[in-house]
Amino acid sequence: MKNKLIALLFLGPLFFSAQTSTFQIKDNNNNGAQVNDGAIFYHPTQNFGPTINHEFEIKNVSASTLSLSLRKYEDLLNTVNMNNNDVAQAYFCFGTNCLPASVLSYSIELAPGESTLLEAKFDEASIAGHSQVRFKFNNKVNTSDALTLTLKYDSNVGIIEAAKNTDAHFFIYPNPATNAVNIVNAYENDAIQQIQVIDASGKTIMLLNQSTVSSTNQITLPLDQLSMGIYFLNIQTQTQSFHKKIIIN
Repeated sequence: MKNKLIALLFLGPLFFSAQTSTFQIKDNNNNGAQVNDGAIFYHPTQNFGPTINHEFEIKNVSASTLSLSLRKYEDLLNTVNMNNNDVAQAYFCFGTNCLPASVLSYSIELAPGESTLLEAKFDEASIAGHSQVRFKFNNKVNTSDALTLTLKYDSNVGIIEAAKNTDAHFFIYPNPATNAVNIVNAYENDAIQQIQVIDASGKTIMLLNQSTVSSTNQITLPLDQLSMGIYFLNIQTQTQSFHKKIIIN
């Protein structure tokens, strides 16, 4: 039986800076989980899909008024037909203002203890594809006081079963699987420490500890030596445990 994980993809640095000193960001799509610099969020898309909305709360935790700038980077937008404007659109609402897709930056001021919202919105093109959008927050007085988050939109994520009890802390795909399953950790600062594969009878049939688990945020778990059926993954991170069901065909 294969008992190692194969690193497939580096989706960012292995180490992330701590929360900024003057503002905090929470992920309202994930029960208010704290967002750290470099966080990546994944969303499935579909042809002519509905608007995808990801909401973040930004709070001034300093004792002074905060001048905060926001910059949107459209790293990749799915393009079907540029002449017909059949292109995915990324836009946002920041504070009380909703801006068109052409607006790339915006600034607001927050009093001490005041919070506001970023609503990152995405409309897919007529044929689903791949898109990536980044948002960078900067303290205008101290530009080193910054945080960047990335949203990835992908038609292939449609086969990903997002963890219902964790609001997509992990994406696991394909599911059902045949020879292998990919595990994507959306919170790279909370590294995987151990993965346990359990069969339907409750027996542990595979155990991968920290020395075996890759430190990248996407890893592949080989399953080709397992029989068809239902299995459970027990994923232990630095802070929590997660349980996922997978099916092998």
